[in-house]
Amino acid sequence: MRKKRKIIPFLISLIFLGITTYIIVNYPPTLSFSILNYKFSIFYILFVSLFLFVTCFVAYFLKNLRRGFFTALFVAGFLLLNFYKLGQPIFIILLITIFVVLELLFTKSK
Repeated sequence: MRKKRKIIPFLISLIFLGITTYIIVNYPPTLSFSILNYKFSIFYILFVSLFLFVTCFVAYFLKNLRRGFFTALFVAGFLLLNFYKLGQPIFIILLITIFVVLELLFTKSK
């Protein structure tokens, strides 16, 4: 008999998708706010929300939290490279290589 998937990661990913969409639609990228005399950009909250969305979404569909985490790190790294205008192919190849090596390192050998 097939084992049923847990629906909780999917629901969490939908919540973070909603938060990410809300931030993108309603706030300008230059918005900053202060907490205890420290200024934060809305950019950081967007990245954390996007990271958690991708982690939960991929973990739900692949049934593996580690791969979800690595995929989210890859997406965040790719977006950060593009944000800093480092979109040359060598950086993308290096990023892919790093995450393939990490996946191979953490894969259980049988």
